[in-house]
Amino acid sequence: MSDRAPAIVAKLDVLAANETLELLMDGEPGSLEALLNVHRPGLFSWQSVERGPDLWRARVTRLGSARGTCCGACGGA
Repeated sequence: MSDRAPAIVAKLDVLAANETLELLMDGEPGSLEALLNVHRPGLFSWQSVERGPDLWRARVTRLGSARGTCCGACGGA
């Protein structure tokens, strides 16, 4: 996994519902997508936009929850 992964996840964690971060990478980001699926299940959608070989681009969107379904226990994380 990239040594940049913690910084990228930190940026994703502060996105508001329905905000998108576009990632540009020089390597395949599959391990980052897997990390999000394991540690932030259901919080983000991942859309691959460009797939190498020199540039990988993905749009990661923080998903919103339906009104009234949030218990507030996570503090909005």
